[in-house]
Amino acid sequence: QGTVWNDMAENAAASLQKGMRVVVVGRLNYRSWETQDGQNRSIVDLSIDEIAPSLRWAKANIERVSGGMGASQEPVARENYEEDEAPF
Repeated sequence: QGTVWNDMAENAAASLQKGMRVVVVGRLNYRSWETQDGQNRSIVDLSIDEIAPSLRWAKANIERVSGGMGASQEPVARENYEEDEAPF
């Protein structure tokens, strides 16, 4: 599972398609918790700093966008999975 922030999330959605190979740079985060019924759960999440299509088997056309990302922007989180299933 990965988390992409604001403008980068919009750019990724406009530029990438499901199944495309991508290259990402980011930080791995590990979280663990105990459910209400006493089961231990854990998740590894990637906080994505950069994402781009892989150029190994594809070409990319670069289009600059205005603006930038600030450090205080909130993430676009993906939390749409059930507690008992894998988040990926």
